[in-house]
Amino acid sequence: MSAHLALKSHAYCVESAYATPIGPKLRGLSDEKQASFRQATTDQLNAISKDGKTIGRMVSNIVSAEKPA
Repeated sequence: MSAHLALKSHAYCVESAYATPIGPKLRGLSDEKQASFRQATTDQLNAISKDGKTIGRMVSNIVSAEKPA
Protein backbone atom coordinates (compact mmCIF):
# COMPACT_ATOMS: atom_id res chain seq x y z
CA MET A 1 0.00 0.00 0.00
CA SER A 2 1.31 3.41 -0.88
CA ALA A 3 0.10 6.86 0.08
CA HIS A 4 1.40 10.38 0.27
CA LEU A 5 2.32 11.71 3.66
CA ALA A 6 2.09 15.45 4.23
CA LEU A 7 3.70 16.78 7.38
CA LYS A 8 3.10 20.35 8.43
CA SER A 9 6.62 20.91 9.64
CA HIS A 10 10.06 19.41 9.35
CA ALA A 11 9.98 18.62 13.07
CA TYR A 12 7.19 16.10 12.45
CA CYS A 13 9.19 14.58 9.64
CA VAL A 14 12.26 14.19 11.84
CA GLU A 15 10.21 12.67 14.65
CA SER A 16 8.61 10.20 12.24
CA ALA A 17 12.03 8.56 11.92
CA TYR A 18 11.54 7.34 15.49
CA ALA A 19 8.49 5.34 14.31
CA THR A 20 10.51 3.40 11.74
CA PRO A 21 12.55 0.23 12.26
CA ILE A 22 15.58 2.38 13.19
CA GLY A 23 13.59 4.06 15.98
CA PRO A 24 14.94 1.88 18.80
CA LYS A 25 18.51 2.59 17.69
CA LEU A 26 17.80 6.33 17.55
CA ARG A 27 16.27 6.27 21.03
CA GLY A 28 19.36 4.41 22.25
CA LEU A 29 21.64 7.30 21.28
CA SER A 30 22.74 9.85 23.84
CA ASP A 31 20.70 13.05 24.09
CA GLU A 32 23.56 14.92 22.43
CA LYS A 33 23.68 12.54 19.46
CA GLN A 34 19.88 12.62 19.09
CA ALA A 35 19.99 16.43 19.03
CA SER A 36 22.73 16.24 16.39
CA PHE A 37 20.63 13.81 14.31
CA ARG A 38 17.58 16.08 14.56
CA GLN A 39 19.60 19.14 13.55
CA ALA A 40 21.34 17.44 10.63
CA THR A 41 18.06 16.03 9.33
CA THR A 42 16.30 19.39 9.70
CA ASP A 43 19.18 21.11 7.87
CA GLN A 44 18.85 18.65 4.97
CA LEU A 45 15.08 19.14 4.82
CA ASN A 46 15.48 22.93 4.88
CA ALA A 47 17.84 22.65 1.90
CA ILE A 48 15.18 20.99 -0.23
CA SER A 49 12.00 22.61 1.12
CA LYS A 50 12.08 26.28 2.05
CA ASP A 51 8.43 26.49 3.14
CA GLY A 52 8.92 24.18 6.12
CA LYS A 53 6.55 21.52 4.80
CA THR A 54 7.39 17.97 3.87
CA ILE A 55 5.40 15.87 1.45
CA GLY A 56 6.62 12.42 0.58
CA ARG A 57 5.61 8.95 -0.38
CA MET A 58 4.96 6.55 2.46
CA VAL A 59 4.81 2.80 1.97
CA SER A 60 3.39 0.30 4.42
CA ASN A 61 4.27 -3.37 4.24
CA ILE A 62 2.30 -4.56 7.25
CA VAL A 63 0.31 -7.76 7.13
CA SER A 64 -2.02 -8.77 9.91
CA ALA A 65 -3.83 -12.05 10.39
CA GLU A 66 -6.60 -13.27 12.61
CA LYS A 67 -6.97 -16.80 13.82
CA PRO A 68 -10.50 -18.08 13.22
CA ALA A 69 -12.41 -18.99 16.36
